[in-house]
This record gives sequence, C-alpha cells and structure tokens, in this order.
Amino acid sequence: MLAVSLLPLMTLLNQEGEAAWFLWVPALAQVTLMGRVLKGEAMSAWDIALPLAVCVLLTLLCLGYVARSLRHAALK
Repeated sequence: MLAVSLLPLMTLLNQEGEAAWFLWVPALAQVTLMGRVLKGEAMSAWDIALPLAVCVLLTLLCLGYVARSLRHAALK
C-alpha cells in the first residue's frame, strides 16, 4: 500500500522526464496528466484513452474476481 501511495513522487524525483509507461500505472497517470493540464500542454486523445482503458480493465478484473469468489462461497 505504501508503494502505491508513493508512486506519484516518482514523477518529481525522475530527472529524465516523463516516461511512456507512466500512463500505464493509474496513480502515475493521474499525476502526469494533471501536471500537463497545469503546465498548459496539449494532450492527445491517446493520453486520456490509455489510462482510462487501464482503469476499466482493472475494474472488470476485480469485479470478476469478487463475483467468482461470492459465487464459490454461495455454492458451499
């Protein structure tokens, strides 16, 4: 849990600039996109669609896991 909460600091401590994989990690993607908004930089549709797709995929995987676990518990 601590690692996830400290991930946004990676953008501040990284001296090389933004890496492409930052948009694949939800916590880093939020900080990266908000930084671009505050700087007034232009964003493409891909910059928004990629983190959104990752979040939707994670949500569906989690819902599937919970549904499977509840179904298994109900059948016992």
